[in-house]
Amino acid sequence: MKSLIVCTHGVSGIEMVKSAEMICGKQENVEEIGFLEGESLEELKQKFDEALNKLDRSKGVYIFLDIQGGTPFNVAYNYLNGSDEFALYTGVNIPMLIEFFVSRNTLNQNELAAQIVDSARNSISLFNQINTAVEDEEF
Repeated sequence: MKSLIVCTHGVSGIEMVKSAEMICGKQENVEEIGFLEGESLEELKQKFDEALNKLDRSKGVYIFLDIQGGTPFNVAYNYLNGSDEFALYTGVNIPMLIEFFVSRNTLNQNELAAQIVDSARNSISLFNQINTAVEDEEF
């Protein structure tokens, strides 16, 4: 089973996983890491090492992060080091987590990558006017 680490500044990633699990059910082979205020870079690296040691990494490790260039991203990026074991995604949101949980056992690596990115992008919408297409849908 493909494994997942979600790492964000603060606990938002931890809470997003909980929210996605409300929809998809409890998930295996998932670790959440919160980079908390006052923690050092070394402490975050240790959290990553601990999370990686808990996972079944045989089918690859997907790492969902909040922002590119932030400390969680920089720590995760160091694990790439020419390895195809890791895939990093920034801009983590609940729809991409749901997509990962629903599709990780059925799609290959390339298909899953495309689905995750599409799901994340397509989940962002602006509703500032009455939209007739939405008006016709049942809520």
